[in-house]
Amino acid sequence: MLDETGYKRPAYSEILEQEEAMARELFGEDADVSSKSALGKLIQINAWKLSELHELVERVYYSGFLRFSEGVQLEAHGNNRGIYRNPSAESYAIIEATGQPGFVLETETELTTENDVHFMLIEDLRIDATGIGYADAVSIEKGADQNVAANAINQLIEPFDEITSVTNLVASSGGADAETDKAYRDRIRLNNEGKSTAIRDAIIAAIRNVTGVQSASVIINNTMQADSDGNPPKSIHPYVLGGNREDIARALHENVPATAQTVGTISEVVKDLANIPHTYRFDYAQQVQIYVKVEATITPEFEVDGEQAIQDKIIADIGGINRENVVVISNQMGDEVDVSTLYHAIGDVPGIKKSRILIGTSKDNLSSATVTISPKSVAQTAVANIEVITIDN
Repeated sequence: MLDETGYKRPAYSEILEQEEAMARELFGEDADVSSKSALGKLIQINAWKLSELHELVERVYYSGFLRFSEGVQLEAHGNNRGIYRNPSAESYAIIEATGQPGFVLETETELTTENDVHFMLIEDLRIDATGIGYADAVSIEKGADQNVAANAINQLIEPFDEITSVTNLVASSGGADAETDKAYRDRIRLNNEGKSTAIRDAIIAAIRNVTGVQSASVIINNTMQADSDGNPPKSIHPYVLGGNREDIARALHENVPATAQTVGTISEVVKDLANIPHTYRFDYAQQVQIYVKVEATITPEFEVDGEQAIQDKIIADIGGINRENVVVISNQMGDEVDVSTLYHAIGDVPGIKKSRILIGTSKDNLSSATVTISPKSVAQTAVANIEVITIDN
């Protein structure tokens, strides 16, 4: 039913009741509309089809609202605003190789990690006179699980006698899964806010539109003196979680005022329409290492790899580097770490009767208190940061 309060879908039981009443009006009050009669069965079939039709009508009605739409309907909302769903993306890494001076690893040479995350050179890697060479590489597959930790890409698929070693000195980045409905909806809303004259919101919205970016924040120093973080006067310091550095620089180029300078340890050059180069700087989110101690009273149902399962659940909840050396992004920048979410995370591990969890930014100072994270930082953990103590029941 559609009225001034909106659309209300009738339930199957309501439709069935209406159909039975209509049958009695047509065939008489003594008409048998029970579920065992032929007429009653026809009424039930028709009522079920009508209930499915009303469900479709409800979905069509709510698809017109950004808050409730999903799938292709949500994409229509975004497309109308020029905001498109981010697809899955590859991970990018800078490869360092040592070996015989003058030797060249050609484009499309494949490398891998110990856990079979494969990368491919996208340019020739030439060993210089000092015996070292560098080149960019991209993951063969797409997805957030293609982001690997520093020094994880350490093998050539086809070894060469002239190459002594290969590695990635910093973690790879840019890998992303296809954007979820919730993330896409939030980004559409953020872009609506970013269309205001507020420079901060516009820059954050632009960075968030970059494929692979999970979160972003901006520190703006409008004064004529350096601020408490050392940012120079009249500067913009972007902090980004995830994303490819060249794409982030392009977003800054298109949204940062020409009179403002950007600040950060990462710099990229972007050319404008006149082919004039401009340098843009930013920083990836500062990582705050979280240490966790779990004391679990266990039952015989606790499995042999139960301790590893607890560690994996905690890493998936907080974010960090898992035991496969894959970078897991979970918390957003500025998200606090609360023990209550960790209790929920390990709650489905079989064989845990009760548990006690302590957290902190130092393994020597753990408590049940919530860990606060600054807007330019992100919480991270690792297997080595998580201590699991089991006590037999």
